[in-house]
Amino acid sequence: MSVSVPCHPCHLVPCHLINDANLNSMSKLHIIYIVIIAALLLALCCMWQSKVIFWQTTDAVHLEPGTAITIWAAVLTIVFLVFSIVGLINIDHRISELNKTKEEMQKTSLEMREQLTKLKTSTDEEREKIVKGAEAELKKIINESAIRQNLFDELGRVAADPAPDKRAQGYAEILKLYPNLSGVNYGFIHVCRGDAFMQMHKFDKALIEYEEAVKHNPKEAGCYNALGNYYVQMKDFPKSIEYFQKALELKPESDSILMNIGNSYAAQGLHDEAKEYFEKALTYNPDIAEVYYNKSIEYNQKDDPMSIEKKMHYLDHCLELNPLFYRARINKAATFKQMGENEKAIDEYTKVITEGVSHDYVMALVERGYNYRQLDNVAMSLLSHQQAFYLDPHNVQNLFNLAICHISLYQFLQGYNFLLQAFYEAELQSVHEFDHDMEVQLKQLCDHFPDKPFIRPEGIKDYVVERIKASRS
Repeated sequence: MSVSVPCHPCHLVPCHLINDANLNSMSKLHIIYIVIIAALLLALCCMWQSKVIFWQTTDAVHLEPGTAITIWAAVLTIVFLVFSIVGLINIDHRISELNKTKEEMQKTSLEMREQLTKLKTSTDEEREKIVKGAEAELKKIINESAIRQNLFDELGRVAADPAPDKRAQGYAEILKLYPNLSGVNYGFIHVCRGDAFMQMHKFDKALIEYEEAVKHNPKEAGCYNALGNYYVQMKDFPKSIEYFQKALELKPESDSILMNIGNSYAAQGLHDEAKEYFEKALTYNPDIAEVYYNKSIEYNQKDDPMSIEKKMHYLDHCLELNPLFYRARINKAATFKQMGENEKAIDEYTKVITEGVSHDYVMALVERGYNYRQLDNVAMSLLSHQQAFYLDPHNVQNLFNLAICHISLYQFLQGYNFLLQAFYEAELQSVHEFDHDMEVQLKQLCDHFPDKPFIRPEGIKDYVVERIKASRS
């Protein structure tokens, strides 16, 4: 007797969807099948033995061996069917659980997709906000940059104005037109305006500007330094030191601030304190000419040779570092005068005059004097050449023109002396472009006054050489 087992449709479930509980259930099912197979084998053995048992032992009921086998087979089939049905029910239950799990996972997956969609939408919105904010900020920065550039252009224009009243007004307009711009040092603008007021001797207004600078930039050493310089001008040196010290706290390695403190101490006669700060300044910058100048001042009131020698040493070193340090050169000239060497003193004063004046300015006076003479206005020509001579007494062209002017005014001796000086300077400076014209002028002068002891052109070379030797000996 054969029994067909109905087939139930199976839903394929991916392996990764089967959890540990499902695996345990499947293992139990395998055990059931093993038990059923064992029962079948046992039934087969019993069927074989039943032929003998029923045939030999049954007295009341006589069963044929075939009938006994049929009865046992039916019993076993019923048992098999029961177990199969139980197993199939369990399988259906497990498949239902798996389908339910699959549906839950699909639902979870759908929810995650919805969340991802919402997150993407939110992210896109935030990105759009960030982009718009960045564009607005960039536009603001560009606009501020253009405004700042205009401000800096205005600052340059105002700073170039030589009139302090116009500078003060210009800085006031800048502060009014460009308020609260990021990246602008308003303290510096107030300092510049204060400097303009100082130049006009409006000290009260200058103080207000310097104090405003500190309010705007309390962490800027330059603002405190400006206040310190203000009190130096007011001769309030202790107050100046107070502000210089505040500047030094913000910029401790500033040699210029250290120098300012030293100068304020020196102005009070506190030379030991001044020396301490001068030495500190040299540690940060060993080439500060002013330090050596200040060292020389300590020996101003001393006449002994050793003090004078030290003073000259410091002055020379100062001028070596900065040849245009005119205070040092004037002090050096005064020292030569103190030593009785007046010619050397005059040379030092002359260097201050010649080096401190623009060559173009001197040449403009020389050319103006020449043009006046071309117009037969000898008086104005002489005035221009004299102004040039006061500024630069070594200019060969101007000396020659001075000689011509004096000769034109019949001041022959003065003209002759300027001619000799022109020859001398021409040889010293190796400037010989006017030699021929000067020799012609000297020859005319000598021919006009044959009885005068004038040096003739052919002897001028020897005169100049001897004069140079004498100046250098």
